[in-house]
Amino acid sequence: MHRKNQPWRRAFTLIELIAAIVVFSLVSMVFAGIMLESAEAYASASEARERGERASLAMDRIVRMIREVPENEAAPGTPDITDASATALELGNGAAVRLSGSTLILIVPDAPAPAVLCTEVSAFELTYLGQDGMELALGAGDTTADIHRINVRLACGQIELRTSAFLRVALGGG
Repeated sequence: MHRKNQPWRRAFTLIELIAAIVVFSLVSMVFAGIMLESAEAYASASEARERGERASLAMDRIVRMIREVPENEAAPGTPDITDASATALELGNGAAVRLSGSTLILIVPDAPAPAVLCTEVSAFELTYLGQDGMELALGAGDTTADIHRINVRLACGQIELRTSAFLRVALGGG
């Protein structure tokens, strides 16, 4: 016996079509959620990388400034530092770095305006060490002429950088 073409046998039923749409919708929602999470993770990682780069650049600029502290003309062989505190360093030539609120600022002589090194700074510390490696008590017997090395700690968000820089003038490199 030969069957005739029955059109309802070749097509999808309405129930099958609705089931396919529901399955496709569920898969699409899961895929969209994964894509959204991936985009958020990428944005977060990019922001953290950018903050780390800014903190690293700030640290490099500070270390360069410390190494290039000019020699005090009145007392050869000593650094020309006019102000040294836990959150600020000012040199005799007008250059300075200081924490203002949560913004780290670099002042460069002959520059039209201070440069913002880093924002959202949660911690910035300068520790001054003498020739023997011991921490100096500036204002309590020790002077800026005794500084041979400066330890720097900079925390920006979840990124914390620490370094130690020797003053070339204190090492005889003027």
